[in-house]
Parts: sequence; C-alpha cells; structure tokens
Amino acid sequence: MEIHHKIRALREKKKFSQEYMAFKLEIGQSTYQAIEAGRSEIKLKHAIIISEILEIPLNELVFDESNVLTVLNNPIENGGQQINKNIIENLQTERKDMLDFLKDLAGNQLNKKDEQILVQSEQINKLIKLLEK
Repeated sequence: MEIHHKIRALREKKKFSQEYMAFKLEIGQSTYQAIEAGRSEIKLKHAIIISEILEIPLNELVFDESNVLTVLNNPIENGGQQINKNIIENLQTERKDMLDFLKDLAGNQLNKKDEQILVQSEQINKLIKLLEK
C-alpha cells in the first residue's frame, strides 16, 4: 500500500480529521489533502510527525510491503531463470527511495544537532562575557 493510502486509512481508523492532521503538521488543509490524495510528495519532517501522530513506526509508514509479497507469490518464469522484471525494478526503486529517505533523515538529525551545538556555544559565550565583566 502506498504511503498516502496508509496515512488516510490510519487517520480514519483513529477518527482524526484532515483539519486536525493539517493543524498538527502546521500546514494548510489543502496541502494535507494533496498529501493524502498522492498529489503531493510528503516531506521527511511531515512523515516523521505523521508517524508519531498515528502511532506507527516510521519504517512501517514509508515501506511498501506489497511488492515484496508480490515477488514471493509470483511464479518463477523460464525454468527459474527470470522473475518478473517489473517487480525487480519496483523493488530496486523502493530500495533506492528508502535509502534516500534514510539519508535525508540522518542528515536532518545531524543538522538539528549542529544547530543545538551552535545555540549552546552562543549561550556559553554570552555567559563567559557576563562573567568577565
């Protein structure tokens, strides 16, 4: 199931409105509707918040298990020499998307840590200046 379908299904199961989700994400309702409709790419920061609101691990929210099940249930063709090429391509694309997503997540977390370090360094410098007076 694609991420936007999962989000809608989980939101409806929890009986949350689109307005509530948009409010929690600090975006407009029309933007949220576009995410759920699959007309807009979901940003990493929004995927993280959505996973927290809907109480689902982030990897379960973003990973599409249907292709894995299709591969497992798909008969092997040509005497076991070739599996449906489209399925393999889809899995490779999803793997690349997941790696990109995880790299972005790691990068964002590092950037947040860098920002926190910078803020704390500035605070320390202010304290030093106050103590030197």
